[in-house]
Amino acid sequence: MIFRKTHVLFLILVLTAGCAGSRILRPAMKMEEYQSLSWDKKIEYFNSLKEKSKNVIEKFKLPGAEIYASAFKDPIPAVVISALDSIDKKHTTAFKPQFYKLLLHKNPVVRWKACLQITSDPAAEDLPYFSIIFSDLDWMVKECAFGQIRLYREEKNKKSYFFTIVSHLDEKNPQVLKEIYQTLKWYDDVRTYPYMYKRMFLTTDSSELIIIMREMAAYKNYEVKQRLWYLSQKHRDFFVREEASNLLKEM
Repeated sequence: MIFRKTHVLFLILVLTAGCAGSRILRPAMKMEEYQSLSWDKKIEYFNSLKEKSKNVIEKFKLPGAEIYASAFKDPIPAVVISALDSIDKKHTTAFKPQFYKLLLHKNPVVRWKACLQITSDPAAEDLPYFSIIFSDLDWMVKECAFGQIRLYREEKNKKSYFFTIVSHLDEKNPQVLKEIYQTLKWYDDVRTYPYMYKRMFLTTDSSELIIIMREMAAYKNYEVKQRLWYLSQKHRDFFVREEASNLLKEM
């Protein structure tokens, strides 16, 4: 009985402390106070917001929009990135106009984070901005764009970017190419097949060829089997031969 009473008392104390702690953590910072912070303290502040939004039991309130507006214009990219990271999915929609602008930021990590934030809550209004992301020079941003486009049902129906994506089949980064091939398959369009089949002959990059073979193996038709058989026997790269052989066994 004594143990039970002690145990209950302990739980009450923990919950009380937790609620009290959450009230201490919640006061929003004012703009004047934020502007007085050094850049590293701003990062520390946004990092603390991210942790609080995960741990505080009560619904967490973000600081005023003017603080984020200031953070997104900060000349230190690390401040912008930490501000982006502190915004969770349920608040994404309110900040999307600012995320769109950050797609043109000079820092590639900022642009990548903006892409991830935009696509974390997909909406048809995002789609026009993919023309910006697809043309980005950084591989991380392009990987995000070519992969996350598959979250948009409207794009699968309209196929507005189909030929834009086809035009990027000469990408060199294997991670970007993987997303491109998976997205072309995702379209489930008869026009996809000839482009991908042709690349099985044209590419000289073994890593790209392996990606193509894995995607093409799903078709399981005669000409794909023939090409895989040839690659399993004749290709100069051992890993290509091995992968082609394994795919044939699974078909």
